Amino acid sequence: MRVWAHASSDDETWLWQLPDIQDGQTISFRVIQAEQHEITPPQEVEKRDPEQVAEGKQRAKEWLKAAMLRKAQSSGSEDA
Repeated sequence: MRVWAHASSDDETWLWQLPDIQDGQTISFRVIQAEQHEITPPQEVEKRDPEQVAEGKQRAKEWLKAAMLRKAQSSGSEDA
């Protein structure tokens, strides 16, 4: 299995290819706080378009609002 790890900020997207996972092996992840000099540099770094970042944040707000509304409606119908 080939695994790619992606991370990003508002300014850049980073991409790392992890070592291949072989049959019978397992992989696990944990989130850590690390300084840039403490990590393996990514294989790819790409600048992000500020307009696309803003559009993505707006869509996320809309999706969250819709999900919260659906949750409120479904919990309200259970009480009736």
